[in-house]
Order: sequence, then structure tokens, then C-alpha cells
Amino acid sequence: MIEPSDCFKACADETRLRLLMLLREGDFCVCELVSLTELPQPKISKHLRRLRELDLVKTKRDDNFVRYSLREHEVLRQTLEIVRKNLDAYETLRKDHERITDRAILRERYHSLRL
Repeated sequence: MIEPSDCFKACADETRLRLLMLLREGDFCVCELVSLTELPQPKISKHLRRLRELDLVKTKRDDNFVRYSLREHEVLRQTLEIVRKNLDAYETLRKDHERITDRAILRERYHSLRL
């Protein structure tokens, strides 16, 4: 059982909040999160490890990569939704969201050209 206080502790750190907001959009490997956040890989790995310890994220092995995704947790979902609704107040989070949106558009265009 995930304690609400653990959720709030995780969101109190900017790096962990950024990772949680990105994972809200889907599952990612460390290298994708490094690219999206423009943060060093050891820092990303350290914070993902902490999120796993808090049981807020889960992992799945995908060939050579470990993919991270959010666990189902109502307090976390509601907290991240509040942050999303106020994204303009958080420049770093807004930029992360723009990068992930841009990449999704490019990926979609790439796949449509291949068909």
C-alpha cells in the first residue's frame, strides 16, 4: 500500500516530479528520460530508484532496456493531474511536456510515412 505522504515526498523533488509527469504520458527507458529531461543519466537513475523504493513506479524488461511506468495510485494520479492543469506555472515541466509532444508528433509522422 502506497502512503499518501510518500507520494507527496516524491513530488516535492523537482527531478522526481518531472519524471512522474513524463511517466504519466507512458512508459520510458532511462535513455529516453535522459533525452527528454536533458539531465545526466546517473541523476535520472538515482531518482527512478527512489521512486521504485516508494512503489510509485514499476519496471518491465524490454529486450536490452528496462522500461519504467507509473503504478496505479489514486493520490498520485490526482496530484499529477493538478500539476498538469497548472503546467504554465512550471516552466521546466512545461518544456518537458512540449518536448514529449513534439516527439510524439514526429513519431506519428514517421510511422505514417512508412505505411
